[in-house]
Amino acid sequence: MAPESGVNWLTQAPKGAIIGNCLESEERVLRILHGYITRSFLVTFFITLTVFLFVMVLVNFSRVIDIFSRGVSGLFILRVFLSGIPFALIFAIPMSVLTAVFLTFSRMANDREITAMKSCGVSVWQMIEPPVIWSTLLCGLCIYINCSLAPDSHFARRKLLGKVGLEDPINFLDAGRFINDFPGFKIFIGGKKDRQIRDIIIYELDGTELKRTIRAESGNIEKDPLNGTNIVVNLYQVRLDQQPDGDKPDARKETRYMTAGHYPVNIDVGALMQKDIVWKKRADYTMTELIRALRDARKEMPGMRDEDLGVYRTSLLVEANTRLALSFSCYAFVFLGAALGIRIHRKESSIGMALALAFVFVFYFFVIIADSLVSHPRLYPELIVWIPFFISEIVGFVLLKRSR
Repeated sequence: MAPESGVNWLTQAPKGAIIGNCLESEERVLRILHGYITRSFLVTFFITLTVFLFVMVLVNFSRVIDIFSRGVSGLFILRVFLSGIPFALIFAIPMSVLTAVFLTFSRMANDREITAMKSCGVSVWQMIEPPVIWSTLLCGLCIYINCSLAPDSHFARRKLLGKVGLEDPINFLDAGRFINDFPGFKIFIGGKKDRQIRDIIIYELDGTELKRTIRAESGNIEKDPLNGTNIVVNLYQVRLDQQPDGDKPDARKETRYMTAGHYPVNIDVGALMQKDIVWKKRADYTMTELIRALRDARKEMPGMRDEDLGVYRTSLLVEANTRLALSFSCYAFVFLGAALGIRIHRKESSIGMALALAFVFVFYFFVIIADSLVSHPRLYPELIVWIPFFISEIVGFVLLKRSR
């Protein structure tokens, strides 16, 4: 029935009905906007994820060619290829989140859609709600990949490469863990880049008794030209702690200390290569194994000095915190990407990808700093890897608050 002439039907309607209709209309608008933003974010995310994975695969293409030249089967190459994908996802997913959020909101800002939403009463926090929800789910996925799937896949890939003889003997000396694979030696390397090493500790054993402790600031690793199964560790700025012979009660007081500018150590890795032994590096440990190694460090290394044990534990803590920081970076990148996208107003995907690469480089730079400070546990290097996470979170939050 039509309303009577001259009567305002709005004033005749119950207030609760008017408010209910307005709230229902607002919720309907938000659902439509959230669906629109979600579709735009997810489509962009999967496109950028494919691009980043493709680029990372091309980086390792030379290794695939080397494997193919050895006459191995195509199925073997496929297994090596697939086992490397989870490790690539560690960086590819956070990069794709940042790029997708940036491109989504920069395009919306450039098309004046952000302004239109604000004029309709939609806040910036309501706009970023869908990417925040999806980034939370992606954080959970990244935790699973970084803490379980990627380490297992990386270790499986190394075992596959070891079967075709692509494991360089020099790689038997890995950084960040105590190496017990060589008879008569326990070796710790604080850092390694190519064949250059630093912060070296070597315990030379006679059976189960400590014979000599060797410490060096730096060194390099090279193959023995006379014996292909041997490696030579050239140490520089060396201090040797020579333990005395005999079981005297005051034997520790008679320890002799010597220094040397250069001291070579020859290690035979032939037995390990013949047995096809592939040991687990720090990157191959699952989070459960990292926690177990931290808890049982003293049991596994009963004769280790407290300062050396602290270095070992710090290296494990840096690895664990790096994985968690990279996983939670998805969440921080949502705020940062949305804030920068709203302010920059550019549609070009190259800008978003360059931005993602820049921030991942910053993350990796702080990881390098943390690794370089492993030998200084008192500086808590395991906390350094969280600095870019909190910077991204705070900067994104402040910029979004200002754009309201």
